[in-house]
Amino acid sequence: MAGEEAWWSGWGRWQARLALLLGLPVLLTGAYGTNYVFLAAPTEYRCYVPECEPKPGVIRSPEEWSPEWSQWALPNDTQCRRRAPNSHTCLPTSFDNNTIACDQFVYQQGSSIVGEFGLACEEWKRTLVGTVHNVGMLISLPLIGWLSDRYGRRAALVVSGCGAGIVGVCKSFTSSYGAYLLAELLETVAGASVYPAAFVLMIEWLGVEQRILASLVLGLPLSLGAASLSLLDYLTDSWRLWARIAYPPSFLLLLYPWLLPESARWLLTRGRLAEAIELVKQAASWNKLPVPEESLEQLLHPQKNDKIEAEETVFTALCK
Repeated sequence: MAGEEAWWSGWGRWQARLALLLGLPVLLTGAYGTNYVFLAAPTEYRCYVPECEPKPGVIRSPEEWSPEWSQWALPNDTQCRRRAPNSHTCLPTSFDNNTIACDQFVYQQGSSIVGEFGLACEEWKRTLVGTVHNVGMLISLPLIGWLSDRYGRRAALVVSGCGAGIVGVCKSFTSSYGAYLLAELLETVAGASVYPAAFVLMIEWLGVEQRILASLVLGLPLSLGAASLSLLDYLTDSWRLWARIAYPPSFLLLLYPWLLPESARWLLTRGRLAEAIELVKQAASWNKLPVPEESLEQLLHPQKNDKIEAEETVFTALCK
């Protein structure tokens, strides 16, 4: 067969094995890619009133969150100001109608960085986390793209995935907002290119004509990873614990240099013909298909003007 039918019939056990191996890093990047939506999620807060409550922090019980004294100590139209006290007691007569800016806050939950780093009434700091994440993506794509072309698709995938895991674990130990922002940037720079690297590797074993199939195969674990993000956030109820559970599985990618096959197309472009031929033969063996000798001969002795054509011939033979 030729064209689309040939590539479609080329899906076999070798490509299925590749898809399964790529499923893990893609699933993890699905969870890491939007983690800031939960780790920097909006959190309800109000002013801390020292005349009426013992200390600031996280308050979980409804009685402490909306006590009776809030009627006269807290205005209804703002979360960032409280009524000015005229004594150190907590009576209705202890506060007047003037308001003052709050210098401390209490939070309804502590599962995100908002409560821990004291981001009440500073919404721009919370949303800046997402901005920094997107900036990291802009840096990551050309950087890991260069790495992928220079050292291989597999190397880019392993470096990107493990890099995100290392920085993500370190992020869970940050003690300040500034350190968290820096960790978010470095994590994104390291890990944002896992999916592009996996997609390119899948395409180069399936063929350009199978872009939709590659998107479907890798889109499933990507969506599953995004769903697991919300589930893990619900179960842990702590952004630090979430990070310490979610990121260590990425270290399994350290095994991928021995498990994941490199792109034979990339090996061809680097002149590593013997390795490319060995991989082609392995793929043919897995798919129980013969590789025509003339295709291997063209691979071993490519002509300068038809190098790309020789590559297409061997891959078409493999997946026919």
